Amino acid sequence: MTEAYAIPSDVAQVVLEPSGGNDLRVFVMRVPDGNPVALVGISAVIWLLAAEGDIDVVVSVAEAVNEPVAEIGPMIEVYLKDLADQGLLQRLE
Repeated sequence: MTEAYAIPSDVAQVVLEPSGGNDLRVFVMRVPDGNPVALVGISAVIWLLAAEGDIDVVVSVAEAVNEPVAEIGPMIEVYLKDLADQGLLQRLE
């Protein structure tokens, strides 16, 4: 699936790099009155690649986690749709 995403202007993010045995963590929230969402591990990887405008997030995530696209691709696509449906990511045309 080739689709690009961006962070909407009303979404804030904080990225905490892995340290002390903790996985990569990203906290996102619609401002000013949204609920914070914690993304950890592969969820954080998916978010960051999509938010950076990667045009083939599914392939990039599969490569980043060393898994076949056929195995994790459908899960990634569902997750991206969920983030977009929540207004945390915006699909670019």
